[in-house]
Amino acid sequence: MLFVWRIWNQHLSILRSCLPRCPDPPLTLADPAAVRQAVQTLRTAKRPFVIKGSAYARAEHEIHRLVTSHYLPFLPTPMGKGVITDDHPLSVAAARSKALKEADVVLLLGARL
Repeated sequence: MLFVWRIWNQHLSILRSCLPRCPDPPLTLADPAAVRQAVQTLRTAKRPFVIKGSAYARAEHEIHRLVTSHYLPFLPTPMGKGVITDDHPLSVAAARSKALKEADVVLLLGARL
């Protein structure tokens, strides 16, 4: 078995040296002007609201800090649960319809409508 393993490793190293490496996926960055505009919109909002989904690029700590430091009410989607606990005082899960109806700005993170 050891002999077969060594031959396999030799073949793999030959293949790796011959084949080009796949390029890294491109970074998807938001347009800086759009980010500044979004921040300004959030700053001037009277009743902002955050909906957090699951695809937020491993930014759990940043999302938690954003919501808690700016006292932003939030609604976790089923896949976005766990970033901030559902029983957090800023969670509006129990009154989501009212929160959505009264929000003047909605920040959607890691989800699609």
